[in-house]
Amino acid sequence: MPSTNSLSLREYRKDEAGVINRATLVSVFCVLLGTIVRAPDAITTLGIASLSRSLTPGNVITLGPIMLAGLMLWQHALLRGLWKAREEMVQARGRPPGEGRRLGLLALFLMPAIAILFIFRQYLREISLREPAQAGCLQPDILGMFFDWGMLHPRGFLDYKGTLVHYCFGSEAQKENIYIYAPIQTWLWVGLAGFSAWLAYKMWRQLGGGTSAHLAT
Repeated sequence: MPSTNSLSLREYRKDEAGVINRATLVSVFCVLLGTIVRAPDAITTLGIASLSRSLTPGNVITLGPIMLAGLMLWQHALLRGLWKAREEMVQARGRPPGEGRRLGLLALFLMPAIAILFIFRQYLREISLREPAQAGCLQPDILGMFFDWGMLHPRGFLDYKGTLVHYCFGSEAQKENIYIYAPIQTWLWVGLAGFSAWLAYKMWRQLGGGTSAHLAT
């Protein structure tokens, strides 16, 4: 009959595998969002027509970073029980299980932050201020996306409807219209990327190694 400690260790390994599996699924979702904002035709080519209608490039640009940061918070919350179990093992065994810090695990946890940065790049460089009927794409000034508060209320100081733009690929504007709320949205996306990266590092330290002091934070 296995001892209580060995049984607890097996249960811990099982829960740890569940964490890694969830992080893998989130990473697949990150790749999907990146594909949608960079090559949306690939989604249609794969035969996922219903997905391409609901997750358009405009939707990903405006909601993707919030969804990804929410998924990071969800993963972080689900880890709390595992942290407590790991701390008990530290007290019982003198050292945490899986003490080596695995860089592959950190890369897995960082995928949402990387995806937010990629969406942020598309947000800065792949939108047009021109109508789709007009030739070419007119990207807004990047510094203006960070500091031009006139973009937040272009029709008057009390009209906070944001700026109507069109998503662009290369030199061709797409038919989809979206509103952006620069510079608030710009700084929010930067903050969500940093927040997701911080959560990823914290999860890595607490799951991939460290001391019981880290587990208590």
